[in-house]
Amino acid sequence: MTKTAFARWLDKMGYTQEAGRAALGLSLSHVKQLCAGVHRTRGNTIKPDLRTRLAMRAVEKKLKPWPED
Repeated sequence: MTKTAFARWLDKMGYTQEAGRAALGLSLSHVKQLCAGVHRTRGNTIKPDLRTRLAMRAVEKKLKPWPED
């Protein structure tokens, strides 16, 4: 069984599922589904949505949040 792109990202970053959840602001159940690549109840294939992919990229590049006024 091959790892999903999300699971490979966690490995690359050295994150546990809990650390990835905290870094991206996702629920732990959603992180587990992304690692498995399968929706828990529907059984269909899932991938990170655009918001999650952008957050993954920002965390990877260590971008700082938008400055507050």
